[in-house]
Amino acid sequence: MTCTRTLPCFAVTWKHTPIEHIAVPRSHVRMSLLFEALEAARWRGLTDQAFDALSRQDKARVIAHYRTAVRLEAVIAWEQAKAIRRQTRRHDMRG
Repeated sequence: MTCTRTLPCFAVTWKHTPIEHIAVPRSHVRMSLLFEALEAARWRGLTDQAFDALSRQDKARVIAHYRTAVRLEAVIAWEQAKAIRRQTRRHDMRG
């Protein structure tokens, strides 16, 4: 399976919409590619040495998987927060 650092290779959707097309609020956190690669390796349970030993394609796949999983978590958290806000507004209106 060929996979690049892009999200669409996993075909993850939320309510039939590709995950990469869903707008979620962005944090102001920025990270270097090295930091992201090390976080992806740690997330996957790999040591720095094990990650370094991977082929370029396998590294890209781990990073793409990490990016997709993090994005999916953000979408789910955002949707849950929206549901809570709606529920709170309904409760407040009933007074």
